[in-house]
Amino acid sequence: HSRHPAVGAGLHRPGQYSTAGADVCAPLPYYLSDQQEGTSFSTPLMTALYRQMSEWYGHRLTTEEIMAAALMTANRNVLDYDDPLVVGQSMFPAQYRAHMAVFNTNGAGLPHHHRCGAGVVDIERWNETLQRMVELKMAPATNGAEFVRTVAVGQPVQTPDEEGNGQFVYRVTVPEAMTTGKLTFLLPQYQGEHTDISVRMPSGFTSVLPRSFTDAISTHAFAYEDLAAGSVIEIISDKALGPTADMTLRGFTGNNAVAQLRNELRANGTLPAPLTTLGGQEASSALLPTPPAGANDNVSIDEMKANQPLSLTVDPETGEVQAPEGQGESNDAEGNEAIPVDPVVEEDAPVAPTTPAPSAPPPVPRTPGPF
Repeated sequence: HSRHPAVGAGLHRPGQYSTAGADVCAPLPYYLSDQQEGTSFSTPLMTALYRQMSEWYGHRLTTEEIMAAALMTANRNVLDYDDPLVVGQSMFPAQYRAHMAVFNTNGAGLPHHHRCGAGVVDIERWNETLQRMVELKMAPATNGAEFVRTVAVGQPVQTPDEEGNGQFVYRVTVPEAMTTGKLTFLLPQYQGEHTDISVRMPSGFTSVLPRSFTDAISTHAFAYEDLAAGSVIEIISDKALGPTADMTLRGFTGNNAVAQLRNELRANGTLPAPLTTLGGQEASSALLPTPPAGANDNVSIDEMKANQPLSLTVDPETGEVQAPEGQGESNDAEGNEAIPVDPVVEEDAPVAPTTPAPSAPPPVPRTPGPF
């Protein structure tokens, strides 16, 4: 979704991380104290990782199967921001107000976040899981195949009344029993009537699609859910869709390795239960100190903010040292007024004597050369 406008924003507004990139979810320090990830950095890194996995497992697994293992084992201990739309405004990263990202799991138990996706790729677990997926796919009982079909959205089954109350509801019938993969939606709307569009899966999982300049969206937000033939996917919008609207169903039929891997990962706790809300258990980033395992269990967002390292500035008029709003403050357990935390000053530290620097020697007169 990195190149699409933000959910709930107009088409003129770029995506939350079309330029700032991974700064939203996984900021990393750079040697100039700047954040240098973004799509320009993450895309080639991910490409290199995928190529390595493809060289090792591509003779047994397809691209979608390799990526399924990456998404299911992603690390969800990442940060989100209270005000993500300011990330592209050249703020110093320590001024962002951060909290642990909260994920919603879809009908398969795959976590999804509008800015952080399924999480951050865990390379070791990805590799280990691919080894297991090869074993599952080579088993005699595995007979799955990849499935791709484009289905027209058609006419709405429900429209707003004469007073404009209600929404446009479209229904797409699933043609064959399958485990979903990446879904692609082509959902044009009429000029001046672009609005947010939601998709509701048969499991009940609903997600708002990001907007697109091309009216096309591909997403794994609904991936790895088992769909029965004849089940219905609903597309809901405040405005009518154009007559060419369609969706491309991708997935896996039969007793496929992706569904088997999903079931194993849910059984061992790697994947959470479907249709739940969860957040990470630990914080580790340039903004927050790395705590011991479990240290952030049941810690409030306000407490985590209070532990952010101070980003101090000096008032040019008064000369006082100040911290950005919301940093260096904390509330007690009873909710009393925050107590500012002053920067530590070593008042008793010895002061080294200063010696005036020697004056520069007079310039040496130069004699013109032969040329």
